[in-house]
Amino acid sequence: MSLCILGIGNPLHGDDGFGQEALAQLAAYPWPEDTQLLDGGTGGVTLLPRLKGCQRLVLLDVGRGGKPGTVRHYRRLRPWALGDAGCLDHGGGAAELLALLALQQAPPQVDLVVVMGKRFKPYSPGLSPEVAAALPGLCHYLYHYLTGF
Repeated sequence: MSLCILGIGNPLHGDDGFGQEALAQLAAYPWPEDTQLLDGGTGGVTLLPRLKGCQRLVLLDVGRGGKPGTVRHYRRLRPWALGDAGCLDHGGGAAELLALLALQQAPPQVDLVVVMGKRFKPYSPGLSPEVAAALPGLCHYLYHYLTGF
């Protein structure tokens, strides 16, 4: 596989389910055959085997510390420097997963797409209105950015 789009998070914790909801909307687009949409849940470093053969990785996650619904796209992020993004402080193993990817013989090119969340209450599924409103435009942008169409 050439392009992996990995959504991570916990959909039972409000906006932390952004990654999965984004994947659901992205599935409606006509992706090239070598594209894989992966629901990583809260897998963290256990996702490493699922990314074998991935040449380009787009990691979708929610962040804290910004205006809810704001999208941040970090292009060609150095996998070992997730701290450069400065907004994924909620755990879940994303930083550790990217650090391990960097140790591979041929690490993938990594883009990180983060939407700033508002609600992270455990056992409260569903996205906040701000995050939900950001999704359609973000998915449209990502499709065109990644496919060149």
